Amino acid sequence: MDTNEQNQQDKRELRHKRRQRNQIIAYTAVGIMILLLAVGIAFAVSKITGMNHDRQEQQNKLDDIIASEETITAPTEPVETVPIHSIFQPHLRLWSQRQDFRLQSMATVPSPQNPVRVMC
Repeated sequence: MDTNEQNQQDKRELRHKRRQRNQIIAYTAVGIMILLLAVGIAFAVSKITGMNHDRQEQQNKLDDIIASEETITAPTEPVETVPIHSIFQPHLRLWSQRQDFRLQSMATVPSPQNPVRVMC
């Protein structure tokens, strides 16, 4: 009976050691995952603040450029104007008013000079 109790005691000790080893592995894995999560969050925060810093630098450069530009004043002398209809006069003609279109359309319209020929 003594050997049976000794075997059970040995099994209990082995089981206890195995459980302790598994707990250490599990807590180490959880710790590593928490560490990786923290590093990822820190990286994301640094990227976001870096983008805001770059945007602020660009805005400052743009403000400097705008401040250094000269203001342009409108001319005080009268400006010669050209009526719009004189500029676009050649383009306002309709296609039906053009001479080459009329000649082309007359050749296809039936008339005494151009009778319709029916082929049977």
